[in-house]
Amino acid sequence: MNQPISQIPPAVANTILLDQGEHILITWDFSQSKYIGSNFNSGRGYLVLTNKRVLSIHSQGLLSSGYKVISNIELPKINDLRVSSGFMSNGLIVMGTLYTIQNPDMARNYIDNARVDFMKNAPPPKAPEMPTPPATTHYVREKEVTTREVVKIRCQFCGCLFDEVVDKCPSCGGR
Repeated sequence: MNQPISQIPPAVANTILLDQGEHILITWDFSQSKYIGSNFNSGRGYLVLTNKRVLSIHSQGLLSSGYKVISNIELPKINDLRVSSGFMSNGLIVMGTLYTIQNPDMARNYIDNARVDFMKNAPPPKAPEMPTPPATTHYVREKEVTTREVVKIRCQFCGCLFDEVVDKCPSCGGR
């Protein structure tokens, strides 16, 4: 049966820790849940739809009044959501778990609409960062060309040509 949160037992409501900006949209009580492909059945509990996720909250047993969160699935990550109609019961399958609830079609529509709203309001995904290519070092060989003007002078004693920067004639030693 579909129940608003105000009708959920306080012990169940106290089990739910909401994120900032998160609020409960609707809840459903289920008579049992069964993990598809296994023999595990659990007892009664609540399927809680928020504007960000779907929670499955189960009773801890007949002798305990406590509850605990069994599954916590973010809306964009739900990729298996379908209605099961069988001989014994109708149910809603969420990520491979069958929840026996009344009016599973309505529950599926609520969850689908919440997923669409979440995607509309979600910030756009960040573009994947491109890896920075490793630094490459380019070696450039430069040819250094030095141009020097050499001035030659003639020795006044012997007439030999020698560089201007030399103090004395290499031939006769005159200055």
